[in-house]
This record gives sequence, C-alpha cells and structure tokens, in this order.
Amino acid sequence: MRSRIFIGALGVVLALAVMAGCAHDKAKEQPKEAAQEKAAEPAKAETTAPAEKPAEKPAELSEKPQVEASPVEKVKVEAPAAKPLEIKQGKDTDPPPGLVMATFDEMKLDKSPTFGVVYRNWVIALYNRDYDAAWAMLSAKQHDKLDSQLKQTIEQCGTSVHAAQLMMSRTNSEAGRAQLRANIKYWEALAPELQKLDARQFFTWVFERYESRSGNNPSQPYLLKPHEWTGEEIAGDAGTVNIKAFAPNDKLTFAKDKGEWKVDYTPFTPEQSGQVLAPPQ
Repeated sequence: MRSRIFIGALGVVLALAVMAGCAHDKAKEQPKEAAQEKAAEPAKAETTAPAEKPAEKPAELSEKPQVEASPVEKVKVEAPAAKPLEIKQGKDTDPPPGLVMATFDEMKLDKSPTFGVVYRNWVIALYNRDYDAAWAMLSAKQHDKLDSQLKQTIEQCGTSVHAAQLMMSRTNSEAGRAQLRANIKYWEALAPELQKLDARQFFTWVFERYESRSGNNPSQPYLLKPHEWTGEEIAGDAGTVNIKAFAPNDKLTFAKDKGEWKVDYTPFTPEQSGQVLAPPQ
C-alpha cells in the first residue's frame, strides 16, 4: 500500500518537473521569437512598400515647324563723306598768281566720287594756308613719314657741312670758297632750328619756306596742268586714283583711318622738299 502511494507521489513530482521545464523553455524561446518577428517586420515592410511611380515625362512641346534664324547681315560702315571746303581767296577757277592752273572742273574730280572731295579739300586747305586742316587730312602713315623725314633732314645738315668742308680744300676760286663758307654757316644754323620742331611743325615749315622762296602758293603742285582724273580703285582701307598728269597713268593714294579717308601720299613735291636744305641764293 505504501509503495503504491510512494510511486503515485513520485509520478506527480515528475509530471510537475516536466511541466516546469516546458514552461521554462517556452519562456526562454519567447524573446527569441519576438526578436525574429521584429527583425522580419522591416523586410516585410520593404516587400509590402508600394512601388514608386515612374518619373513623369516632361510634357512634350507641340511640334511646330522651327523657323531657322536668318544669318545676321554685317552692316558695311562707309567712311563719312568729307564736306567740301571753300577757297577763302578768290574762286575755284582763280589760280594763284603767276601759274597756269587747272580748275577742279577741268580735273574731272567727279570721276572719283570717293576721293574727289577729299583731294579738293586738301588743295583748298593748302591754298588757304590752313595747315592745321591740311595736317588733319593726312593719314597716320604720312605723319610717321614726316617725323622720319625731319630726323633725316637734321642728319643731312651735318652731312652737308662735312661735304662742303671737303670741297673747300679742293676749291681754288675765292668766290667758290666764299659760297661754301656761306652754305656751311647756313646748315650749321639750320640743324638746331629743325631740332626744335615736331613733325606737325615741320610740315608747315616746309610749305612756308617753299612759298617764301618761290613766291608760289603751296597748293600749286597739285593744280598744275595737265591734271585729269580717270577713275578710282578701292581695296579694303586703301584707295587709288588714276590721273593723267605730268606722267601718264600717274596715281594718288588714300587710306582709311578710323573710318575716314585720308591723303596717303607724300605731301611735298620734289621741288618743295628740295627747298628744305637748299641754301638761299
């Protein structure tokens, strides 16, 4: 009887122990399962997240025929036409005294619509002895050339003195030696006078010396007959006028400076330039 009771009690104890172990294992597994469920939630959320909408395409412009822009035309800027000057003394047909001159009509300046008025203004400025206006009508290249000519003229004074001194030793004539001494004195005085001038002042000095020695108006070389214009040629900023003058098919050149046509030839004739160094007779 006692053994039966003992065996039944032992069975109850074993059953309770088994139940307690199961409960402990279940309690131990619950946090693990909770963690697994929690870790699975983001994955689930990711799989269940709504798909992103495809980017909307920009609304296409209505297809209209595109009109090609016409190329911009380059506007050709012409040099302003020179305004004709007037001769202050006498009329266009009245030449300086003592010369057989051609009138502007006889020159047929209208054969050159571009340069005729430029040349006319140049001659009138010289005729009126308006050397400021005449200087302004010269191209920048001619200004530079006149500056070089001034420097060369000063050097030639020294060269002329040296040459005259050599001739003195070879001249037996007293009159000849006296003339050489006068020439040397003239050139020695001329050099420092020229050194005080700039190109602009030298330009005036040459014309004034020519007029004082020859008695002719400074414009006379540009008006002597025969003198007839036959046409013009323009190539970019350079222009040429063909004329019938002392030599057939002679030419005058012009240049465009800052949009304005200028005289681009040596302003002095050989006769005028020759008066620079020539001693007075």
